[in-house]
Amino acid sequence: MKNKKMLNSQMLSQTIVIILISAIFAIPVYGAKKAYLRTGKSIDLSPIGVNLKICKGLEANPAGSIKIYSFMQTRGSESKKIEAYNPQDLWLRDQLAGKWISREAALSIYTLTMLPPKNITKFHQNLVLKKAFDEWKEKQSKNKVEWSDQNISDWLNSLTNAQFTTLPPLKRGAPRQSTTKIFTTDSLPNDLFYIVISNYSKETPILIHYKISPHLDRSKSLKTIASTIASMRLFKPKLNSGAAKKRIVSNSRSLKKTNKERSPEYIASRDAVIKAIQNLKDWWYVETDNFIMVANIKNKKTARDLSTNLEKSRTVYTQFYPLKTPLKAVSVARMFEERDQYVSYVGPALRWSGGVWMASIKELVVSPMNWGSKVERRKMMIETTLHEAFHQYLFFATGEKNNAMWFNEGNAQFFETIKIRSGKPSIGINTNKAEMMKQLTSLNRIRQMLTMGPQEFYSEKGRKNNYALAWGLVFFMQKGAPVMKEKNSYHEIPEKYYDAMITTGNSQKATEIAWKDVDIEKFTSDFQKFWNSKTLVSKAIRFDPLKK
Repeated sequence: MKNKKMLNSQMLSQTIVIILISAIFAIPVYGAKKAYLRTGKSIDLSPIGVNLKICKGLEANPAGSIKIYSFMQTRGSESKKIEAYNPQDLWLRDQLAGKWISREAALSIYTLTMLPPKNITKFHQNLVLKKAFDEWKEKQSKNKVEWSDQNISDWLNSLTNAQFTTLPPLKRGAPRQSTTKIFTTDSLPNDLFYIVISNYSKETPILIHYKISPHLDRSKSLKTIASTIASMRLFKPKLNSGAAKKRIVSNSRSLKKTNKERSPEYIASRDAVIKAIQNLKDWWYVETDNFIMVANIKNKKTARDLSTNLEKSRTVYTQFYPLKTPLKAVSVARMFEERDQYVSYVGPALRWSGGVWMASIKELVVSPMNWGSKVERRKMMIETTLHEAFHQYLFFATGEKNNAMWFNEGNAQFFETIKIRSGKPSIGINTNKAEMMKQLTSLNRIRQMLTMGPQEFYSEKGRKNNYALAWGLVFFMQKGAPVMKEKNSYHEIPEKYYDAMITTGNSQKATEIAWKDVDIEKFTSDFQKFWNSKTLVSKAIRFDPLKK
């Protein structure tokens, strides 16, 4: 009893100490210094005639491809796919010189060349065709814009949807050889808008737009930004300068040059991708026969492997699912060095992902992993690239349609394990998912998978099992079914689906056609038999479906 009282007394003393310590650390520290922006590195924007220092920590952040809105236009018995755009997106992208971001701030630089888009022939609601926008832009270029304070305010209003007033030109702190003004708005207290009119290009004002975190020391941060503006060095723009061209070429690290003929659509999409990174120092691009890869990853071996594997994997996809019509657009792959850059680019809804095919902007985007060893991270990045590259290929190959989840995600995972040795491809097994298969082979699960939509498939609760089952179905059909003793035609299901998808353009109808003659109960029985047999699984691993 005595020992128990002593123990209770000690525990009480320890609890009091913990409470006191917690209370001390909970007391706010008044007068603590706030963080603030500091001056960082210089950036060179030769195409617009600017060199300036930017705030410390800001890193180049490429503008993504512009969102595309697709429509099917039917006339009689013929259907034609139409692509439309938000004119505001096209207008801003055409004038964007570059973006840089950090956790404390964001910087955007624009060259003002066009008044806000008006009187453009609409295709649907607020959307326009690219041809209509280009015609409007051509008319704009023929009319010289007088960049009055009112016109600049209208431009800024179109950018931000805020009302602006202007302050008199800066007498101190303005870059040499310029007229510099600050435009202000009460609607955006954490944004700063500097308009710099260079004596070397008076007809094209330059907008320096800073957005700062509200948690920073505002006074000190504003002084830093003012000093970066004062540091600007202005000169005659070098639109086609040899130096700018050499920088892009030297950083492209191209593995090979291709003389393949390109369609006008391909060339236009390629040029748009390159233009988006032309002012970003750490970004470069690689071109192969079918891809353009833009990236800021620093590991040369990873970069080389990624671009090589992209091209070689495409040849494997086409052996399983041949192209019926030539691809018109370039296949874009974007690789990030930092995880935060990736999350910022794809948005919070996709922050859980390691890579994604973004059909709305027609880009394959891959993130570095922030776990594991260097070798593990590199391996995962390559596997993710192969996975997303199949989504990209299937999208284009089936007429830019949304495919069934079982087929799309099942095949994407199936092709993750592509290995090419001495020019010969082989497809392995995902051992982690194979271990899960014994618990996922019920008839109800398979039926549910064949009709599952994206929302259910990607739900947080069932995502892991859904991925595994989709992979298991495709692995079984492509490599498992052919090694079973009893003859079957399960290996024909994926090809039937693919052909039906191209013909119908409807994933539900394509699934019904592919599975029409399949006894689903017998299929389930064989599926279970396969995944419960180590011998059959071993045979499947060795089986080459390209020789069937």
